[in-house]
Amino acid sequence: MLPQPLLLHIDAGEQSLAPAHTTVLPPAQGTALASAQNTAPVSGSAPASPPVPELTSTDTPEDRPVVTNSPAVNSEQHADVTGPPVVILHGLFGDSGNWKQQASLLRQHRTVVCMDLRNHGLSPHTEDMSFTTMAADVVATLDHYRIDRCDLIGHSLGGKTGMQIATDHPDRINRLVTVDIAPVDYPPHHQIIIDNLQALNLATLAQRREADKALSDTIAEPAVRQFLLKGLVRQQPTRPASNAWRWRFNLSAIAACYPALCAPPELGSPFTGPHLVIAGGRSDYVTQNNRQSFESVLPNTRFVDIPKAGHWPHSSHPELFFEQTLRFLTASL
Repeated sequence: MLPQPLLLHIDAGEQSLAPAHTTVLPPAQGTALASAQNTAPVSGSAPASPPVPELTSTDTPEDRPVVTNSPAVNSEQHADVTGPPVVILHGLFGDSGNWKQQASLLRQHRTVVCMDLRNHGLSPHTEDMSFTTMAADVVATLDHYRIDRCDLIGHSLGGKTGMQIATDHPDRINRLVTVDIAPVDYPPHHQIIIDNLQALNLATLAQRREADKALSDTIAEPAVRQFLLKGLVRQQPTRPASNAWRWRFNLSAIAACYPALCAPPELGSPFTGPHLVIAGGRSDYVTQNNRQSFESVLPNTRFVDIPKAGHWPHSSHPELFFEQTLRFLTASL
């Protein structure tokens, strides 16, 4: 029987950098579980997992299961599973669950580690969410899982964070995939979303569809509203009549830090490793005018455009996205 994905929520204790909430998907083939008591690192791999736990009293039915204060466990890899783990970082307002489909495809070839960035998903909520701090969170999580090097895929906010990691810690990144984002200053596209989310009165909200209706006047696209409302969860899921809701992401921190998130990351020394940018042809995030912004800090960059895709090419064109990603990750250096 193949191992099941383990969803770990690592409490920070007194550490200033908490390992992110992390989904670990061991390779789907050629993997055997080691004992959960065996904490010896396995070169080039993330830990495997015991069976998925039941939902806790603080989880809504759509929540992923959580183990608190869980130690890392290890996976034993057979010869037919090669290459470093693939780490995936989601975008603004998202979480690791947004990448479930791509992670399922990639795990046929690699161990896959999906992380919730701070102030998102089930990772810690803090006032600071600079790119350098989020990059340090990811590196701390790599250390926790004893991953020396990885291939990294980052979308939008996760893409800027990935570039920060690659330039600050080039020894930790083998190959980098950036999805529909450039290291440039962007207009505040999401300010209207932030304003409308903050305007919702969660105390009087009875059902999620009421929030959808309230947002529809200013956020016209149903898919965008559906994406945002995945982050709306009940305070007490065992008492749905209590009408108490909360945002899973830290909306107040995102609002306060949003101008800095629109700005380019302060990238350090150039990352000279292989770098692929996958851009949506119908998106205005990676354009012909801003592609030169990669040259000085990510000189080994090549571009792939998915013509009919928007800002979420991994969701709208999953097979084409996976084909291009896997080709890049497995190409000879």
